[in-house]
Amino acid sequence: MKAMNLKSRTDADGILQIQIPTEMKERSVDVVVVFNAANNGEQDDHLDWPAGFFEETFGVLANDPIERLPQGAYPEREELG
Repeated sequence: MKAMNLKSRTDADGILQIQIPTEMKERSVDVVVVFNAANNGEQDDHLDWPAGFFEETFGVLANDPIERLPQGAYPEREELG
């Protein structure tokens, strides 16, 4: 098994195309893909909080806090095995 890190960019439709050269020719391979948005100085406006969000929402439930009511007894279950 080989692991490879690479950077790429999605197109305008959100499609990511990856071409990875290998020394394995005409073979079936298992491929695992893990992707994460890169933080390389670019700013994605849709990932930011709206301007003034925290100032406008901080403390709004101070006079009406969320309360979790009693959940009741947990049912007894059969033991496994």
